[in-house]
Order: sequence, then C-alpha cells, then structure tokens
Amino acid sequence: MYKIEESEREFLKLPFGELCTNPINKVKGTKLIAVGDYSVLYFLRNGIKPSLAIVDFKTRRAPLSKEERTEIENSYKIKIFFRNRRGFVEENSIKLAVLKDKLEKVLVVVEGEEDLVALPLILNLSENESIVYGLFDKAVVVRKDSKSLDLVKERFSKILNQILKFSNSFRFSSLPSVNEK
Repeated sequence: MYKIEESEREFLKLPFGELCTNPINKVKGTKLIAVGDYSVLYFLRNGIKPSLAIVDFKTRRAPLSKEERTEIENSYKIKIFFRNRRGFVEENSIKLAVLKDKLEKVLVVVEGEEDLVALPLILNLSENESIVYGLFDKAVVVRKDSKSLDLVKERFSKILNQILKFSNSFRFSSLPSVNEK
C-alpha cells in the first residue's frame, strides 16, 4: 500500500502522456487499457473494447446513469472487483499492474478511487500497450515512449519497487473477487 502525499497531488494533475481530444488513432495497434468510466464509454461507443477497463461507476464523484452503467457492465463477461481507498494505491492495484499482461477483455470495478489504479499500470507499461485516462475533459494517452514516463517512475519509485516485488511472487488466485458470466 502506498499513500499519496499532499506534495504529490499536484504532480498527479499533470498529464503523463499526450493530451488529446480524439485518442482513437493514438491507440491503434496497441493493447488498450482505459481508466475511468467516460474513457471506457468513449471507446465502447466507438466500437473499441478496451482489453482492461477500470471503472467505479461514477464521474466527478456523481453516479453514472443506470443506462451508462448497464452499457459498461454488459460489455464484459469477466469482472474483477476490489477496493482502492481515496488517496492510496492499494496492494490490489499493484497486483493488477503485474497481472495485466495475462488479462484480456476484463472489467475492473473499483470501490473507492479508480483514478489512482492507473498509476501502477503506467509504471508497468509494456511496449505494445496504451493507457487512456481522462483529464480536464480531454483524454491522456500514455505509451511506453511518452516523454514524462521516466519522471513518473522516478517520483513513484516506491510503487515501482512494489510492482517488481509482486511480479516475482504473484499468483493469479491472489486477486480478489473475480466473476465470470
């Protein structure tokens, strides 16, 4: 578990990749990870199903409409549920970052704050992956060649070290609550 310090909050408001309004062309040919309900909905409505979709069924702390929630839920057969407290990167978020290469077409439903689940995923990004998350009504596309990635890794080296530790000892069965319909 890693607690985000007050001094790190401003840093987290910066885009860790390219800020754009139409991310579809930026993610072509990559394994897509979408973080945030509207990011996931954007791709689903454009005929693209993210390999990993991370949601909390809220946007700006207000619940999604029933229709939007149903649209997301009905798009995925495999769902993983876990908790990530506000202001923390919990152990399950780090486990997810380690496991992501083995997951395909999975919905991750986070109770709490789903935004910070992106951080370990960004820190463990592979060459063929793109992560898209929302920031200020735009999309941020993070790829392995994103210029700010080294700065992010340096700033959050404690999380990166936890990822490396888990990747050496991780088992699929240690992820919480996996449902398949």
